[in-house]
Amino acid sequence: MWGLGPLHYKAVLTAAEEAKEAQLTARVAAYEASPEARARERISKLTTLGYSRRLSAAEKAELESLESLYPRLPPHPDHPYASSCAKFGEVLKRLKEESRLQDEERRQARERRASLKSEAATLVPDDGFQEFLD
Repeated sequence: MWGLGPLHYKAVLTAAEEAKEAQLTARVAAYEASPEARARERISKLTTLGYSRRLSAAEKAELESLESLYPRLPPHPDHPYASSCAKFGEVLKRLKEESRLQDEERRQARERRASLKSEAATLVPDDGFQEFLD
């Protein structure tokens, strides 16, 4: 039996249908309370945050850790964009690795500069040449 209209209706379910719906509702609620669901939500938030600004080192580490524990699920094989999604995922993986390598190169360059400045500071007398080291 249907209710008041197309936007407000209530179907009368059989006992078996109600039991099945209750079981599905309980399964969804159990998943939503699981560590995996919380981790996937955090992955989503960090990924979205990464679109608007650079993630901090701690955020990047957290995201990498969570993604290693809970990798992206593949799309259903019958999905019309399944092959495109797989290719896009591979491109993203290569871009992330390239970005990680660039970050590492920048960090190493900063360390080399600091080391050279420190070494030069020991060689230059303290009579006004310090401004050339900055």
